[in-house]
Amino acid sequence: MKPFSIGLQIFLLLPCLIFGRTTVNLPNPSDDDELLKFPDDLMIGVASSAFQTEGAWDVDGKSPSNWDEYTHVNNFGANADIACDSYHKYKEDIKLAANGNFKFFRMSLSWSRILPTGSIGNINYNAINHYKNVLNEVKKQGMIPFVTLYHWDHPAIFDKFGGWNSEKMIIAFNDYAQVVFKHFANIVKFWTTINEPMVYCYYGHGKGFFPPGDTFEGRGPYICGQNMLIAHAQVYHLFKNKYNNSDSQIGIVNACWNFYPENPSEPESADIAFEYNCGWLSNPIFSKEGDYPVIMKQRIKENSYLEGLSTSRLPELTEPMINLIKGTSDYFGLNYYSSRMSDKVEKTQSGKWFDDSGVNMTINNEWPMDVATWIPIVPEGLGDILRIIKNKYNNPPVYILENGIASNGSSYDLVRTKYFYSHMKEMLAAKNRDGCNVKAYVVWSLLDSFEWVAGYRQYFGIVYVDHNSPQRTRTPKTSYYWLKDMIHQRALPSTFITPLKPLKTIDSTGTES
Repeated sequence: MKPFSIGLQIFLLLPCLIFGRTTVNLPNPSDDDELLKFPDDLMIGVASSAFQTEGAWDVDGKSPSNWDEYTHVNNFGANADIACDSYHKYKEDIKLAANGNFKFFRMSLSWSRILPTGSIGNINYNAINHYKNVLNEVKKQGMIPFVTLYHWDHPAIFDKFGGWNSEKMIIAFNDYAQVVFKHFANIVKFWTTINEPMVYCYYGHGKGFFPPGDTFEGRGPYICGQNMLIAHAQVYHLFKNKYNNSDSQIGIVNACWNFYPENPSEPESADIAFEYNCGWLSNPIFSKEGDYPVIMKQRIKENSYLEGLSTSRLPELTEPMINLIKGTSDYFGLNYYSSRMSDKVEKTQSGKWFDDSGVNMTINNEWPMDVATWIPIVPEGLGDILRIIKNKYNNPPVYILENGIASNGSSYDLVRTKYFYSHMKEMLAAKNRDGCNVKAYVVWSLLDSFEWVAGYRQYFGIVYVDHNSPQRTRTPKTSYYWLKDMIHQRALPSTFITPLKPLKTIDSTGTES
């Protein structure tokens, strides 16, 4: 392996041990430097989303989105009215990404900016021109745009008829996609239909934490998930039939945890947990048979009957639906942040399965974490889930489209830097040693942005954004420079090297020290 550059002014390289559990499934990297090289077919990118960064919430014809209304009505102490002001500062942001040596820029479009009333008869050409400028700037800076149609924000008017719990959203999403493809399919070759459908459905239509705030747990998420699957599949076929080029790709992105059994003698709990978490909305697309996982159908149906219902709370995928959905992704889009422990829960006297699954999913208190308590640091989980996807779904091309961790906003983000090192190391082992078909690894996220119901309390960015400044000043962090160097080298060192703390840092309040 060639020597690593120390030309970056904030770096002085010192030995350091990688954090995390001791049971990492890797050989000694010093025995095989080839394991830690970035193959030629692996793209390294960085990501953002429209609602979290753009701001300009009512500018140039944009209507309120579901998240605009939700944050304005509910007292979160913060909103995304200005956010990072990327709507006006997109050239600066794209330049930052390009200067970081990223070759892949993932972004989303604002549905309520493009179709303010939700109607295909009312296209906002200010938005069309804006996004053309953004996409052309990405390409001008030497990066490949990867565009997500839906990253949880839609015209607020749709929530008046139930949002994704209504089949009307399937038609509305198809209309929106037609407009987008008509104007941008000649510019963009990589597409995602829907980002993390399970997460939005679970929190928006079950737990009530996301708009529209439904607390219809046990039924709402299942209805939402099915509508999203059908909407995704229809848009996939629309794209393939009318807008596809030989080098274009389109798919969906699911957020997946890996699971480790609390009791090693009962590994089936981890398998069941996977089916309810990742398999629920992956199996209908990627499995040979299609349809929801068998164990989900069985247990939810049994619970439903015990509750006195005549049909299962999990809607049926009919044979035409299964055929419509199966195979509708050119890649397996994976967002991985962390893992969970799994443990079987015995049936109660009523005979019901606990939480529909019969499995309790918890966090191992020995796993380290930073400020976001839902993200314990479990790098081996990424490698393990890549191997599961390979074996379960016939080794599809995998695009890891989000991987990252929240911090307090300090520019010396050592924990985040270690997080990227350990997860990239696992990813490279899975690809180079185990033959997992990984094609992209994308960092979440470029900027410290609006983090949904957490507001500005959790920063995922490799670039600090001063949200107290009218200019929303950007400052690259240690992780930005570390990633820039790794991408340039096209390889990881065999052990993590600690960057020296820069002479001046910016803390979470925006103060230099």
